[in-house]
Amino acid sequence: MKKINLIKCSYQDRRGSRISRVPSGNTELSSLPSCPSPRLAIMAKSKNHTNHNQNRKAHRNKIKRPKKERYPSMRGVDPKFLRNLKFSRKHNLSSRKQKEVAAKRKQEREAQATPVGTTEP
Repeated sequence: MKKINLIKCSYQDRRGSRISRVPSGNTELSSLPSCPSPRLAIMAKSKNHTNHNQNRKAHRNKIKRPKKERYPSMRGVDPKFLRNLKFSRKHNLSSRKQKEVAAKRKQEREAQATPVGTTEP
C-alpha cells in the first residue's frame, strides 16, 4: 500500500459544532471519508425569509380592493343555454314598453267585452 499525504479537512455538522477529520497515514483513497470543500463548509447560515419593508411598499400605492366585473364571464357556459339567453334578451321588452302593451291589450279586451245588461242577437 502507498502512503498518501492528505490535508486536514474541517467542516460543521448540522448542530454547528466543528468537526475535523485527519485520515490515518496508510489508507487507500477510496476508503477515505468524503469531505465537503472547506469554503462551503465554514460559511455562515443564511436567513431564509423576512417580511421586512413589504408592508410599507404595499401601502405606498394604497392597497385597493379588487375590481368587480359588472357582468360575469359566459365562457364555459352550456351553448344551448347561451342560445336561449340570446333569444330571450332579444324578444323581452323593457318594463315601460311592457306596460304600454299591457294597457293596449286591456283596452282591446274591454272593447270586445259585451256589457252585462245587453244580450246578443
